[in-house]
Amino acid sequence: GPALRARAFDGMNNLVAHMLTSLTASVRFPGALNTDLADLSSNLVPYPRMQFVLPALAPLYSTAAARYAPVNLDALLTEALAPHAQLSGADPRKGTHLASAFLLRGDATPCGRHSAAAQRARRGSTSFR
Repeated sequence: GPALRARAFDGMNNLVAHMLTSLTASVRFPGALNTDLADLSSNLVPYPRMQFVLPALAPLYSTAAARYAPVNLDALLTEALAPHAQLSGADPRKGTHLASAFLLRGDATPCGRHSAAAQRARRGSTSFR
């Protein structure tokens, strides 16, 4: 009934709000890596017709099951590229990636991020050119 639709709308609204706050965090808070989304996509791939932003949230969980637990960076990158974490109809496992940027919040060190990305590249779990 109407109550179920209202809860579904609230859940979707929460998901969109979470995605937007995550995508704009680098603009809203001070730091060495502040950049806006337009700069980020044009710096990664200089061809405007080949720039596609595919937002994803990982770990993705319901607000009822929300709990904060440490997450392995490799597992986080794997989940971010999974179809269920995508907030669009695209499947990042299909096709080739020219470049990719993961906006992480929390205590992720640059060294840890690079080693997790290198592990994914060595395993060949994502197609990058």
